[in-house]
Amino acid sequence: MVLRNGKFLYILISLNLLLSLTFCSQKEAGQPKNKEQDMDLQTLVNQVKEKRPEAQGTASRLGQQGTAVLVPLTDDPDPEVRNMALICLAITGGSQASETALKKLKDEDAQVVAQALQVLSKHPPFGMEKELLEIYRTAQDETIKEDLPLIAGRMSPQIDPAPWKEFWKRETNEEVKKSLLTALARMGDEQARQEFVKQMLASQGTETLNWIEQCKYMENPWIVPHMLPWFNRQEVVVYLTPDLKNKRPMRVVDFVIPAVIELTGAQVSFPVKRTDPFTPEEIEQVRRIAAQVKK
Repeated sequence: MVLRNGKFLYILISLNLLLSLTFCSQKEAGQPKNKEQDMDLQTLVNQVKEKRPEAQGTASRLGQQGTAVLVPLTDDPDPEVRNMALICLAITGGSQASETALKKLKDEDAQVVAQALQVLSKHPPFGMEKELLEIYRTAQDETIKEDLPLIAGRMSPQIDPAPWKEFWKRETNEEVKKSLLTALARMGDEQARQEFVKQMLASQGTETLNWIEQCKYMENPWIVPHMLPWFNRQEVVVYLTPDLKNKRPMRVVDFVIPAVIELTGAQVSFPVKRTDPFTPEEIEQVRRIAAQVKK
């Protein structure tokens, strides 16, 4: 009996020792990782303060873990530091990045404001719709007035289109009005969608390229069937010179094809990213894809 108890006690002590060693080893293994992360965070802060482009790579590696240390840097006295901090916040993202970018729309430096808009475009301020509306109402800067509706549109369907529609009805600046129209079309307002389609199909020349970009902004195939008339647009709008020697004429339809493929997610039998015009067969293949999408 004593021997059995002794064996049992020996086994119990051995197990406790093994567990203890395992725990210590895990703890020690975790320490370098935390230390490495802390070093990365400090590296990010230093790189931003020194306005070094490598900060973007560090921000990408850290992800949202880097956001907290970037936020205070957006209040740095140096506008270049504030700008770099916002560039990195556009990479790290998160609600704190969006909230900070909203505040920086009141910054005295135009480049900082422009970068804040970039942050909001990539990371719309969900849950801060009232603040977004208030900033739009009081904004004097035309760039802010043009960009905020498009940012609001990216928050669809979680955002109420009604106040933005009121802005659209009252707006007299043509560029701002176009942004409001585009945003409302993305939000699903039927009147805005009809007007959007009417204006886009009436566009001519290089202006059509801007409308193609607005169609891509929808990130929804509802617009694709309305793009069908553009498949007949054979006029050259841009000359590309990828080899800096030979000019390659690009037609309206050559810009429509990638947009339709992007909006539908369709698979095609030819390379899409290219600097050569599409062949009639390739155009017809994508035309059939577009025709199958429901309005």
